[in-house]
Formats: sequence, C-alpha cells, structure tokens
Amino acid sequence: TLDGEDAEVAEAIDDHYRPRFQGDKLPSSMVSITLSLSEKIDNLYGSFSVGNIPKGSADPYALRRQSHAIVELLVRNKLHCRLDKVCEAVAANYKDGASLTGQILEFILTRAKTLRSDEGIRYDEVDAVLSTGSFDFYELYLRAKSLHEFRTDAAFSSMLLSFKRMNNILAQFTQKNKGYKLSFNAALLAENEEKKLSEYFSSKKGEIEKLIAANSYKELFSILIGAKPVIDLFFDKIMVMADDVKLRDNRLALLESVTAPFASLLDFTKISE
Repeated sequence: TLDGEDAEVAEAIDDHYRPRFQGDKLPSSMVSITLSLSEKIDNLYGSFSVGNIPKGSADPYALRRQSHAIVELLVRNKLHCRLDKVCEAVAANYKDGASLTGQILEFILTRAKTLRSDEGIRYDEVDAVLSTGSFDFYELYLRAKSLHEFRTDAAFSSMLLSFKRMNNILAQFTQKNKGYKLSFNAALLAENEEKKLSEYFSSKKGEIEKLIAANSYKELFSILIGAKPVIDLFFDKIMVMADDVKLRDNRLALLESVTAPFASLLDFTKISE
C-alpha cells in the first residue's frame, strides 16, 4: 500500500504464500484466495511437469503441504469449486499438463483424506465421500460432516451397514460376471418383503433425486432412516442369490436400483462396521 497499490492487491501479495503451516492464517478476500490457489496449483503443475514429484518422505518443494493448503483454502472459506475443472482449464499451459491432471488431482485427494480429522470426523466417513469422484472439497466436507452427525443415530448407522451389504453383494456378483446386464421388472417380485423395498424407494425416487441435486443431506438421510425397517425385513426374509436365475437377477437389479442414486454421494463400501 505504501507503493500506491490497491489494498486488496497488497493484501493478496502478502497472503499468497499462506497457509505456510498448519494453523497459519488463511487468505480470506477473494483476490487473496484466488492468487494463493493459483500459486499453489502452478507449483504443482510446474513441479510435476519436470518430474519433481514427492517420493517417500522426500518433498523438497513442500508440495504435500501446498496440496493440503488448497483443500483448507476452499473448505475454510466455504467455497464451492470444481477443482478438476480448474485443473483441466490450466493444464494446457504446462508441458504434458493434460496427462498430469489426473495424477495431480489424486495427489491433492490423498492430502484431503486428513479433511477435518481435527473435528472428529472418522476416516471411513472421509473415505466414503472422497471416493465418489467429486473434487468440490467444500461440498465433500459438508457431506462428511453430515454423515458423521447422523451416524450417532443408531438406526442411521445400521442403515449404512445395510447399504454397504447391498453394495457388497452387487460388487461380488459384478466382479465374477463382468459385462452381465441386470434389468429390473417389478412384475417378477415374488415376496412381500422385496415388494415393500421396491415400493418404498419407488415412492421416494423423485424426492431423493431432488434432495441429492440440492445437497440437502439432513432431509435425505431422514428418508434413508425411514427405509431401515423395510431393508431389515428384506434381508431377514429374502435370499438375493436365489437358485432361480430370473429371481436372482431381478433381486440384484432391485438392489442396483436402490443404491445407484447414491453412488455420486458416498461409497457405502468404505463404511466400516
């Protein structure tokens, strides 16, 4: 400011290296945040493009700290930002930038696994949301936080494990039968318990889609808690892997239809017992 620079510009110049360590002051004005993010993303691409990639404990350019700082900047300042789109937009400015983007995003994602551990959010809750392919880290934080808060409800926690069971059954079948197509037909539902599971999620389909699109986790998780009795009855009474192939395939397709809308929200298989 003594040189006549705009106050925001002067503040951005002073702040663009921040945070320099855990607990350091974070840039908070949009100009400062933008410059700080740009500087850190530039450092990552510049270093990766010439082969300066951290290995083992060696990290001479503090790229791990800078990656963690990128996540902190977005989360602490409550900024929704598709970091994958940002990286794709700037990649052309660097040697082999496009081929490095996936590697750089994965590098940042690894640093984000410590996301809010200081707030008590469990590692599996963080893993469950970070495994969805999203790079809006503030949204992922809100998702993990909501998941953590709702998990104190015994019914919700039990429901999570039921969804994990559904995903595991599907994953095991898919792994053994790659390329196998499943098709759901409500007319093939033979037992009341599978009919009730289908009816519950069919009746909530529109509402679930709207809540997921709006990132309304409180309302969405309430609907899932309401599903617990029908899910429990289904697993108590229904043998998914029935000897009758038509019944088996239809029950697998039913589970697929129930779980598919949540694939972009969290990975249930990451939830621990």
